[in-house]
Amino acid sequence: MSEKEKSLAKSTNQKEAENMIKEHDMVVVDFWTEWCPPCKRMEPVFEKMAGKYDGAIFLRVNTDENPEMAMKLNITAIPTFIIFKDGKEFTRVIGAIPDKLEKAISQALN
Repeated sequence: MSEKEKSLAKSTNQKEAENMIKEHDMVVVDFWTEWCPPCKRMEPVFEKMAGKYDGAIFLRVNTDENPEMAMKLNITAIPTFIIFKDGKEFTRVIGAIPDKLEKAISQALN
């Protein structure tokens, strides 16, 4: 398994996603759906970031498959990226804005 594959994951259910958030120091979660064009544009960007940043797990959560988690975290637009540190929300970036997401990740790592 490559480093990129170790740091990039897809969640199939809420419990699995919540466990990843609890178990790792920093998790960047991409809330997306299959039918969302901006989400599709961000997918390769998100995957590239997963290979670039050590010390963070990058997790993709499909909101159509995990509506309970989206509701629990008050996801009102997609894509929404939430950075969790030590199991708690550090910040969120709403929209397909790679520079803003990259800046938020850098801040969370420092």
